[in-house]
Amino acid sequence: MDYQTHFDQLLAVQPATDLQRIAKLWGASGNMRKDASLEVIRSGLNDPKLVAAFIQRLEPAERAALSFLKMQPAGMAQASTLAVAVLSAGYILPPTTNHYETAHSVFARVLAHHGLAFSQIDRYSYSYSSAYGSDPVLITDARLLEHVPTFSGLPLNLPQHPDPTDHRIRRPAQVVLDLIGFIEALRTVGGLQVNKNQTIRVSDQRKLIKALGWTDEWETFEGLRFYQPAPALLSVLMRMNILIINSEDRVVVGTNELTALPYDQIVRAVVSVFPNITNWFEYALSYQSDSMLYAASALRIGLIGFLRRLVSVEGYVAFSDFSHAFYRCVGQDYSLMGIHPRIPRPWNIPVNPTGSKTPRSDTAAIEAAWRERQWEEWQKHEEIWLAYALASWLFFLGMAELGIEGGQISVLRLTELGRSVLEPGRVVATPTPAAGPAWVVQPNFEITAFLDQATPTQIMALERGAERVQTDVYTASYRLTRESVARWLNQGETIESLLTLLGAATPQNVVTTIREWSSQFERITLRRKITLLEYASTPARDAALGSSTIGKPLGERFILLDPHSFAPKVSATIDYAQPTPLALKASTDGLVSIARDTLDLVGRAILDRWGEARNRGWQLTAASIAAATQQGYRVEELIHTLEQRIITRTTPMLLKITLRSWGGNPPNIALGQVILLRFPDSETADAIADGKQFEGLVHERVGPVSFLIAKADVARLTQALAAIGITASPFDQ
Repeated sequence: MDYQTHFDQLLAVQPATDLQRIAKLWGASGNMRKDASLEVIRSGLNDPKLVAAFIQRLEPAERAALSFLKMQPAGMAQASTLAVAVLSAGYILPPTTNHYETAHSVFARVLAHHGLAFSQIDRYSYSYSSAYGSDPVLITDARLLEHVPTFSGLPLNLPQHPDPTDHRIRRPAQVVLDLIGFIEALRTVGGLQVNKNQTIRVSDQRKLIKALGWTDEWETFEGLRFYQPAPALLSVLMRMNILIINSEDRVVVGTNELTALPYDQIVRAVVSVFPNITNWFEYALSYQSDSMLYAASALRIGLIGFLRRLVSVEGYVAFSDFSHAFYRCVGQDYSLMGIHPRIPRPWNIPVNPTGSKTPRSDTAAIEAAWRERQWEEWQKHEEIWLAYALASWLFFLGMAELGIEGGQISVLRLTELGRSVLEPGRVVATPTPAAGPAWVVQPNFEITAFLDQATPTQIMALERGAERVQTDVYTASYRLTRESVARWLNQGETIESLLTLLGAATPQNVVTTIREWSSQFERITLRRKITLLEYASTPARDAALGSSTIGKPLGERFILLDPHSFAPKVSATIDYAQPTPLALKASTDGLVSIARDTLDLVGRAILDRWGEARNRGWQLTAASIAAATQQGYRVEELIHTLEQRIITRTTPMLLKITLRSWGGNPPNIALGQVILLRFPDSETADAIADGKQFEGLVHERVGPVSFLIAKADVARLTQALAAIGITASPFDQ
């Protein structure tokens, strides 16, 4: 990465005593004037040999800090993020000296005192103790970064476990397929509208989720759940400039493409950005604060650094061991509560016991109890977050292979893809372009793509030209449809390029149908913001064209008005940019009539499909509904069309039941025979209903004097009535 930052200006505002200290690290001796100290430091920074020697003399944690900054944009990072990254890599930070300090504030002060990084906020950087919780952005010098090694952690020594019975893994091709599919789905829905507060409109986001076939909340990948993956991936891809906000305030696909890169570089690019997002959390929270979101971001960065220490570990490690080791690195200084431990260090424990004039005899016991409480709280909170992080985005990106026992993560290890991402020297094989397509096209328009043979570019092209139906470990199934061909052509491609993509072995019936779909597509033109005039008949339309109306004839009764001409006087106007106007009446016998002259063209076309034309209306019949459903149309679309346009704003319930029944989905209705028992008055009926001897014999009451009786109970009921001197005589129903 090309860094241009030099902190000469930051050096110039440092106190003379600090500059003297830094100059001595560059080889100066004795006390010097401020300008002389600056000259020594600048000369050292401009000499590559001196810089290399200077880097070698640094403490391991300081070298690791510079290595981490080298990975960041412009060599900048927040102090807490830098501290978490260095701690996670296994290095020890300088100790705090009082209860007000944090690990990152002390580390930032040390980095400033040694001339390695300075704060962009404070004039005098960290030449004084920071207030508790301050977290400035630190910046280093590009001349230093040229000579620091790649960021790496100390080896992690954890017991290894045997292979689990149930293990989950995602292959690199699956990961890239889902990433490309996400980008192409956004392209398909035409982008997402951004609100004034720079958030994405909820309805547009739901369209994207629907196009992906996902849900609003949890989505499952290979049996493991990922909370709200769409918002998370949107944030990541926008940070990567794969997605951009255009001049119309819409999130669209930019010019940066992932598909030209090998698998591991694609995933490395995503993993380098994912931890930084601060508008998403690994699971649903009842309360969500900015400090918690930023803390989660810092811990994600720490988790990536901690996983880097597993690169050389081939076997599985227990999740409990992994969590405890991660806690020992960062949990005593940081938590999801913010840039501080979940339980503050007790005030009666000296930070530096050796400096206390009267050391307490119980200090060790108090500190041990505090650390035990910290670990217990970690298991209740941060360990749960850690499990969700592994099972969601890290698993989705193919970084971790997880063993599952009892529905929980039991063991884990890095995948080959994960090792390659975290250790750039390793390479995961990406398929090389084959002589022909990496898929087979069937006569039924279905495509079976072999993921271990398809390059990212081929996957992207297939995502654009076909509908994905199913994804397995080694294959993905697609289907060619009229809509997918139209989408291909809408993106500026040609039908010949699609046929070339599919390959010479494409069945002839598929080729013929695709060409037919293409010809139909080319006969359709999409126009926006037009004025369309409708006339009662063709002669009336033609007469208007022969007079003062300027435009083009469309269909039998329409004129596409010239944009520079004025519309003639009309009886009714429909603005299609506004909600659908109410213009219909519907009766329970299926008659739909036009009540107002504002029925839109879409409503007319749909009713033409479902009904038989009548004077100013349509008659819906069993035959017309059956004919439409046989062509693949759904009754619910008709009902939705009616309810959008009926002036009473509701379709008669009986009509909806009738339409669904005609469409092949009738309600389950039972018809049976029962006996009616009728009394001369309500007083007698009440007495019988309350009688103990008639329990279970008289059932549902019908009106004030009658009951329904089951046929099987007639004999018993007759006997019970006879016992009290009553004889039931038959009557004509």
